[in-house]
This record gives sequence, structure tokens and C-alpha cells, in this order.
Amino acid sequence: MKEINILINYLIFFIIFLIKIIKSESPPKWEWEPPAIIEMPEDSSVDLHCPVRGRPSPIIRWSFNSIPFYELSDDYNNRRIQLNEGRLLRINSLKRDLDTGLYQCNATNIGGYLDSSTYLNVLAFAPRFRHSNQRVWKVLRDSSVDLNCDVEAAPIAEVQWVDANDTNILPVPGKLEIFPNFTLRLHSLSSSDDGFYYCNVSNKYGLNRALNRLEVFTPTFFAEIPQPSRITLDANSPNSDHLELRCKAIADNRLSIDYIWTKNGSPIKNEENIKIIIEEDGTSILSLFHLSGHHTGHLECSAVTEVDVKSAAIDLFVRDVPERPELMRVDCSSGRHALLVWKRPSINILNNELPLTAFIVEAKTDQNSENWEKVFEEYLGGEEETATGPRILHKTAIPLRPWANYTFRLFAVNSHGSSQPSQPMPSSPLECFSPLDVPFQNPLAVTAAGTEPDNLIISWQPLPRDRWNAPGLRYLVRYRRLDTKDGDWNEFLVEDPFANQTIIREQPTFRPYQVQIRAINSLGFSALEPPIVEGWSGEDVPTESPKNLRLAEHHNYSFVTLEWEPIENSSIRGHFRGYRVN
Repeated sequence: MKEINILINYLIFFIIFLIKIIKSESPPKWEWEPPAIIEMPEDSSVDLHCPVRGRPSPIIRWSFNSIPFYELSDDYNNRRIQLNEGRLLRINSLKRDLDTGLYQCNATNIGGYLDSSTYLNVLAFAPRFRHSNQRVWKVLRDSSVDLNCDVEAAPIAEVQWVDANDTNILPVPGKLEIFPNFTLRLHSLSSSDDGFYYCNVSNKYGLNRALNRLEVFTPTFFAEIPQPSRITLDANSPNSDHLELRCKAIADNRLSIDYIWTKNGSPIKNEENIKIIIEEDGTSILSLFHLSGHHTGHLECSAVTEVDVKSAAIDLFVRDVPERPELMRVDCSSGRHALLVWKRPSINILNNELPLTAFIVEAKTDQNSENWEKVFEEYLGGEEETATGPRILHKTAIPLRPWANYTFRLFAVNSHGSSQPSQPMPSSPLECFSPLDVPFQNPLAVTAAGTEPDNLIISWQPLPRDRWNAPGLRYLVRYRRLDTKDGDWNEFLVEDPFANQTIIREQPTFRPYQVQIRAINSLGFSALEPPIVEGWSGEDVPTESPKNLRLAEHHNYSFVTLEWEPIENSSIRGHFRGYRVN
């Protein structure tokens, strides 16, 4: 029984030991993934890595083209050194024929194994340039130049700079430097530095040579430049009819000169009012005719040669009307107002003598498409200036009349006048369509009078087309007599919206009337009650003459007094204008 207990204890101990071993194990894992391919030049060294970890520490074995290292000859293994328990394989003095191939790393422990493969490509070729092997360097006197010699070779090439006599070029402090990348730098160039510079390169597979031709030129200079440096003119003045700017440069006699005129950095081309000519002596002349604001800018004459550029400039400012503002947005979503947002034109940076003084908004409708109407004017004063300068964006709300298709345009104003009208952004419409509504007013200048003893003519000014507010405009005509007890209103419609009168016939002679004219459209009666206007029907001759005419007194041969009985008002039948004595 005692022996059985001892055996059981041993089994328990062994099981615990195995569990501890299993828990402490971990299979091989990469610390980082080795590269799939490496390229190195012949005669150099290379490090191949097998970066693994695990518990217990993995055993690392290397092979070449699937052949274990221990099976390879000494020609291979004498140059191959394994370090850090095989995690690093270093190969010295690489040979293309012997060392090019697939290197495999196997890492194994009790928990498993890992394999990696890296293809080593050993390069071997004669030197070759990464640039043309015949180059010309054109540089200015007193400047510096870098002649590079960018070469690739395997093994790495030997590089040597030589002159036209095949003599080695050596560094000269302050004059000539050769950098580690084999770039040759020459300082303070002069005509004596003209000539050929060769970069010779070689390795055991061959040699090569790059030719560099150095040409040193005298810098270009101006014999005549545009004068003065700043010109200010007024548009539409005699001085603005013509402006001539002259520019002449002298270059090295081996070089030709091209003249380029620019305004604010953009090339100037021959146009109707701009001419550029070259005189026989080589002077370039820029002629500007009928100068206006768009000629304002920084004008520059550049003399361009193959090796340098010389520039001379003037600032030209032509005082003129402003540039057109940019109408950026028209929002009519409210139906009753149009919100206009615009961007002010830029003031030329050369001069701020002509600030903007106002903005003017004009509108026209489809009912009156020929005439623009000023609907808004904003005067610009000191309040326009902010801490950062003038505000850029402006906006205003323009009231809209109903049933109209509005088009807007905008002007900027300065002391010289108004700009050209604004042009919208392509994505922003300029039109506003306002909704329908009842008329807001009634016909004006309403009168009532007769032209014959039995009629009454009612006249008025018809509503203009842009005041109809909706289609179907008509006029409700109402009239009644004032000399009767009932005095009921009579009414009828005039369907023609352009009519300006109506005739009511078969009326009694010279009776007082009240009349009203009200506008109606397809949405209903006008919003305002029309005023009542009084008038009379047509007149007729009086029905009787004065009675009992007598001489009341005889004063002298030229003056007497007559008397008679006045007639009744009912017999006058019109506006009393007096008695006529024959």
C-alpha cells in the first residue's frame, strides 16, 4: 500500500512538471518580416536577418537554394558568418556567380517552426550614368555652378574629374569643391573657366566618361527702361490718348534677347489699343492707346536670354470708373422681397485715390422690359471701413411687385462715374418670379361729367401693366344720383384693362352724381376702397329768359343801370355762367 502511494505521488509530480513545461513554451514568431528580395553590388557585404523569438529559444538553420549550409563547399561558407545564434547571416565580398540565389531561414523549437526566404540578387555591371553623358552648362559670370556626376555601377565605380588635358582636377579652396557624391562645384566663374570638364568612372567591368561643356556669359543689363517708375492718368483726358513705354537691354553677343511685357504677371499681347514693336536698334516699345481703368496695373518689361532674365517695371494707374461688381446671389424665396448679395470690385493696389462712393441696383420686369428702374442706392461712407479694411460682401432686400418677372443688375460708383453693369456668377440666376395678389390700388384721376344733355361720361387713368398684380384685370364702375331719395348704386364691369372711360346714356340733364372706380383681377377686389368722386350729367340750354327787363337809371350818354327778375335755378340746366346783355 505504501508503494502505491509513493507511485501516485510521483505521477502527480510528473504531471505538474509537464504542465509547467507546456505553459512556459511558445512557438517561434517573427519580430519583423524579412524582405523577399535584396539587391547588392558585387564586392560589397550584406546582412540577412532571421528575426525570430520563442520559448525555448528556436534553433536556426540556414540553407542556400534549398541546400543546408553544412553541405556547401568552403568557397561558399568561408565568406558567410552567422551571428547571434543564427539570427544574422553576414556575407562578405559578394560574388555574382556564387552568391546570387535564394537564402532560407528555418527556426524550430518544441512549439513549432517558421520558414522565410530572401532572394539575394548580386549586381555586376559596368558604370553607367543616370544623365546624359554630353551636357552643356550655360552660366553667368561671377556665379557658381554644380556639375554632377550621377553614376551607378556594380561593383561601385571609382570616380575622377579631369580637364581637357586629362589632368586630374583637385579641390581649390574658395574656387573649386568636390563633394562626397562626386559633384564638382566651381565658384566666382569667369571666362577663364570656359572649357571641358570630364567625369571618368570605372570598375572591373568597364569604364565610362561624361563630357561637360562649361560656357560663361556676361550678364544682361538695361540700356533703357520704362520711365518714370509711376504714372498716373485720368481716363478720357488728352494725356490718356497714348502712352509709350521703351525698354532696351544689352546681352552677351553670343545670346539673343526676347522681350516679354506683362501686366500683373500676365503676358501683354497685341490688341486693338495695345501695340508692341521692336525697333531696328533692338528697343522694345509698348504703346497703349485710349487708356482706361483696365490698363491700370504693374507693367513689367523682361529681357529674356538663354541664361538670364532682367526685368524693369512701372506702376500705371488710370483713374476711371470702377470695375463692375459681381452679383453673387439673388434669393426670391420670400415672394415679397428679393435678397441681393454682391461682391464689391477690387480697388487696384497701386492707388486708393478713387474709393467707391455708392452702389446702385436697377431692375426691370417682363411688363416693362425696355426700361431699367433704379430700385436701391447705397452710399458708402466712413462706416464702410472695418478693422480689416472695406467690407467685401454687400446685401440688400428689394421689394417685389406681384405677378412680375424681375431681372436685376448692379453698378459701382466712384468720383469718375458708374461702372459697367454687373455680371452674375454662372450658377446664380438673375431673375425673380413674384406671386400673384389682388390690386394694391385703384385707377386715379377719376372724373364724372356729361358732354350731351342725356349722358354721363366717367373717365379715369387705367392701371399700368406692372400694377395689375394678376391676370384678368377689370374695372368695377359704380354710380348713383344725389338728387333722389333712394340713391341706390348702379354698377357694371369694364372688361378692357386699358380702357379709360365709359359713357352712361339716357340720363336726366344736369343731375348730381357720385361715382367710384375699383380695380379687380383674377384674385379679387383691390385692397383699398376707392374714393367717391362727384360730378354732373350733361348740360342743356336754359328753359327761360329773365323777365321784366327795365331801365332803372340813366347816368349819362355811356352809362345806364338795367334791372330784371332772375330765373329759377331749375330752368338753368347747367352750371350758371352769367347773363348776356345784347
